[in-house]
Amino acid sequence: MSFTKLERHVKELEDYCAESGHRVLSMYLNTEPDRNRPQSWKIKFKSGMKRLREYAEAEGGEEQVQMFDNLRPSVERAVEEMRGDLKKGLLLFACSSGQFTVVETVQVPTPDAFYWEDRPHMQELQEMLKSYPPAGLVQAGSEGVSVISTSLGEIVDEWHYEWDLQQDRWRQKKGLGHAGILASSANHRDQYDKKLDVNRQRWLKDFVPVLESHNRKQKWEEIILTGETDVTNDLDEMLNTKSRQRIIPKNFNGMPSAQLLQEVQSNLR
Repeated sequence: MSFTKLERHVKELEDYCAESGHRVLSMYLNTEPDRNRPQSWKIKFKSGMKRLREYAEAEGGEEQVQMFDNLRPSVERAVEEMRGDLKKGLLLFACSSGQFTVVETVQVPTPDAFYWEDRPHMQELQEMLKSYPPAGLVQAGSEGVSVISTSLGEIVDEWHYEWDLQQDRWRQKKGLGHAGILASSANHRDQYDKKLDVNRQRWLKDFVPVLESHNRKQKWEEIILTGETDVTNDLDEMLNTKSRQRIIPKNFNGMPSAQLLQEVQSNLR
């Protein structure tokens, strides 16, 4: 789920709870696999829920304890249902009515934090977003260009393009992952090589509106360019956006999209 969708769902939960006078349980749980303690997240979850009940009792007495006790089974079921899909972190926001729960796994480092308040606690999520903002990864080369939209360290969507020599325009590749572009265009290598030096500037200028359109729609905070040095440098100069632009001087051509994202993240640390 993209951050925009997650934020919208949490806002809907906040509005619902505010109208009904209920409390909100906010949970951030580090579920990154630990070879030495593979079930450690379960211990932290049980401990966090116990502390929340004590807090509810101290803050609101029997009424809030009853709210918490009524909510707890549905929270435990939601966590149990996600057990087979856990990544690095688990986020959960639940209204004490038990009628509205937002739960999502994330692939970025997540702190352990539990809150019982009158609205969703978003500070940790905002901090995570600062570290892993919505971004466009652009792997650019003479064979084609792959555009990968990411948020909170995960792929939200992706598009793959190659230059159509017959029609003299960019064409989106349907049903092909990033790794397939090089193979699909290998038969035209000689034609590309002959025309590349002469036409690269024009080809890239024609692609800039495509990339800028993705940037506006996806609301990227940054655009990260990888690929062939001459191509990425030219694209960087041609782009006119408010998003932060940066180049990673490595070529990941032919690499599967998920692996490309991992490589980019490791190079940005």
